[in-house]
Amino acid sequence: EVAAKPAIVQTVADENTALSRRLADIVQQSDAAQTEQARISDRLSQLSERMLGVRQQLSIAGSSDAIGPILLEERRNLPDVSQYQRNAGQLQQRLIQARLEQYRGNETLHQVRDEQGTLKKIAEGFDPQWTETQRQAVTAELGPLLASRQALLEKLGGSYANLITGLVALDDVQRKLAEQARLYGELLDRHLLWVRSSSPLNAEWLSNFGLALDWLLEPAHWWEVWQNLSRGALNRPELAALGGLLLLALLYYHRPLIRRLTEGVALIGD
Repeated sequence: EVAAKPAIVQTVADENTALSRRLADIVQQSDAAQTEQARISDRLSQLSERMLGVRQQLSIAGSSDAIGPILLEERRNLPDVSQYQRNAGQLQQRLIQARLEQYRGNETLHQVRDEQGTLKKIAEGFDPQWTETQRQAVTAELGPLLASRQALLEKLGGSYANLITGLVALDDVQRKLAEQARLYGELLDRHLLWVRSSSPLNAEWLSNFGLALDWLLEPAHWWEVWQNLSRGALNRPELAALGGLLLLALLYYHRPLIRRLTEGVALIGD
């Protein structure tokens, strides 16, 4: 068994095992990056198609009330650009780390390819009390292990290259998605300013208003609201205290705020 072999042989075998595990981890990371890149590419394509469709609807219908709910729904479904901005920083760190580890692996591979020089260096650490036969036996065991290490390092170098390529592609498509979402958001915001998104005042609106009013006048509902607020205050007392202070400040300064708002509206009118 490997565990019964000399310590130097065990050390080299353990290093090979660590390299095998590292290789499997890098391959898994590379596959995950490619999967994520494909997912975001699909999302980018879908977003581009939706943006094109909305542009076409706007060119046909203009800023009509009918398109308001569609624009609002599109705005709600836009990707979170801040999330991809955070991911971009993390990806850059992963790229730096991967390139550094690739460089170190290539340096080690360059040394291991000189098998005789490596064996000679390892032999310097042999037990001085070993006989020549023991030294030859250990050297014979180390040969295949070093050959295996060279093969692992070569595969690891290729896997790092694949990972780096995948991370670069992932970073690129994330940036494109964030930029597309930004442009689409600006388009939607420009038209939402001029489109009525709420329903018109008709019989259906009056019916819904009546139902809402019935709910509002029901004491049991107010009691339920009070219970929910009480539970929330008990669970997060710091937020409840902050909300109370903000409410008191608003009540205290409401007259100056209203006056400033009135002055601002007057200036806009002028």
